Amino acid sequence: MKRMFLEKFFPASRTANMRKEICGIRQHSRETLHEYWERFNTLCATCLTMVDRNMIDVASGGALMDKTSIATRHLISNMTSNTQQFRVRGASQS
Repeated sequence: MKRMFLEKFFPASRTANMRKEICGIRQHSRETLHEYWERFNTLCATCLTMVDRNMIDVASGGALMDKTSIATRHLISNMTSNTQQFRVRGASQS
């Protein structure tokens, strides 16, 4: 289940690209420290955070790995729909 979730929402190419961007981030010559820090935080926000992992485990009533594939798909589908609808993660867009 974990592998299926990660493959759907975090395919290997995306994960490798995010890791490369985060590990290789450098401050641009005319970029302020604040701008650099914001850019770094934006990159980190694109990752599945510990909060997200914990939220998935809590929503599943324990460890996600203990659920059937059908229950897992239903749970994650509902969670992604809710976060998309209510924009739980990230800044509000104008």
